Amino acid sequence: MCIKKLQETPAFNPALPCTEVITLMRQMYNTPKRLFLVTTLLCNLTSSLAATTISVSASASHAVPTTLFGQMFEDINHSGDGGLYAELLQNRAFQRVTPNTQAALSAWHSINQASIVVIADPVPVSAALPNSLQLTIPPGTSDKVGFGNEGYWGIKVEEGTTYKASFYYKVSALNQTSPTKAPKPKLQVTAGLQAADGTILASASKALAFPAVPSDASAWTQVKFNLKATASPPSPANNFTITIDASALSGSGITLNFAMFSLFPPTFKGRDNGLRKDIAEALLEMKPAFFRFPGGNNLVSIMMDHREFNDAYLMNPGGDSAN
Repeated sequence: MCIKKLQETPAFNPALPCTEVITLMRQMYNTPKRLFLVTTLLCNLTSSLAATTISVSASASHAVPTTLFGQMFEDINHSGDGGLYAELLQNRAFQRVTPNTQAALSAWHSINQASIVVIADPVPVSAALPNSLQLTIPPGTSDKVGFGNEGYWGIKVEEGTTYKASFYYKVSALNQTSPTKAPKPKLQVTAGLQAADGTILASASKALAFPAVPSDASAWTQVKFNLKATASPPSPANNFTITIDASALSGSGITLNFAMFSLFPPTFKGRDNGLRKDIAEALLEMKPAFFRFPGGNNLVSIMMDHREFNDAYLMNPGGDSAN
């Protein structure tokens, strides 16, 4: 009401300074000095009614340094794992999980009802990676059993592309059905890429040795595969799979521990353990003057000790990420 009456006053002009508006209000209402703050507030409100002019120049008032144009990496929404980093497997090393829980198997599933569980390994593949995936094949099993990983929202597979896969394994226990019936000296393991409908997109097999029950960390062995895709499925809902032909056990049972799985497509500049080619090339083409790493929340809310991280990924404990 006060503002409306003020606007209807002949002496009022939206361009009046606040001091003159206050004087005008006092004349209109004989406002006591104790209500000075009220009239000041009304002055601020009425000042907003004044017309505002914005001028935009076609040329900059001063040169903008090229060094101000750059990029910042912030580890949120899978911008690292599942993003710039080319690794295709999610939860590949069972870091920052609680062993013997279903949550520890995030992104993993069993194949042909295989028994899998994440354990705190008594002799881990490294001190930085204390957990492993344990696969138990009971006596009498003759099928191909194993497990799979769904990646990050699936795994994109392109025909003709070769994907580099690897994992570490050790034999934790061997349950022979008969002391005189020795198992075959080789165990067949197959790594593959599989579409949602079961179509095999890539596959490679190798024989695993049958060592004695290990007693130290040297019993861990790395196995590598080259998986060349034979098709490009329309959907990225594909899985990475590891299966073992249990018929080679001749009726015996076995427990195997696995650690540090990996699956890489061709990377930026062909570097091992490298960056996603499409994203890194796009960033490079922007020609940034700098690349800030880490950035954002990694600087204000996450403790990182650079001494814990190095090129040997078996020795990297991993870090918390805002996903």
